[in-house]
Amino acid sequence: MRFIPPREMAREANRGLKMAKKFKRGGTEIGRNMARTIVRAYLHKTGLSEAQVIKINSYFPRHQFDRWDEVYPIPTNGAIAWMLWGGWSGWEWTQKMRSRYGF
Repeated sequence: MRFIPPREMAREANRGLKMAKKFKRGGTEIGRNMARTIVRAYLHKTGLSEAQVIKINSYFPRHQFDRWDEVYPIPTNGAIAWMLWGGWSGWEWTQKMRSRYGF
């Protein structure tokens, strides 16, 4: 089964990619690759695998402190990383998918 990420999640991932490029920092190569995967999965409607949804979901609890940095005018490395994984929308959607499908 494939899971199409919501538009807002793809927008946040794309925003993170733009911020990482603009500021030349933030996130890891793994995070940037995940952001590209999220954007492609949304745009091409190819979706994400169950394993990818689980991986994205597991990112958020380990990095919850990063999300608060989004309020600053110039995002911190952690805020950019949070965006790369889909931001709040990614957190909420992956929680919902795991709950709904029991994985």
